[in-house]
Amino acid sequence: MGISSGECEVGATRFEGPAGERWTFTATGPVTNLAARLGAHATGGQILLSPETARRIHGRFPVGKVGLTALKNLAQAVEVWRLE
Repeated sequence: MGISSGECEVGATRFEGPAGERWTFTATGPVTNLAARLGAHATGGQILLSPETARRIHGRFPVGKVGLTALKNLAQAVEVWRLE
């Protein structure tokens, strides 16, 4: 699982498909993309955190530094943390 914190765009999105039309509430933007990339990088039940999420929960939950990590489709490596 990947968790990232910050501002994003939220709102209703309409999908059309073979089963017809449906609406869903979604969040999009760099913060959600980072969460998805962290989730894809996690293994064995890990919960990986963005630097902002780690900062926000520090002192409330145990976190450990994974290190600078290159993630798919991100131009720069990210300092990744894990929930212990």
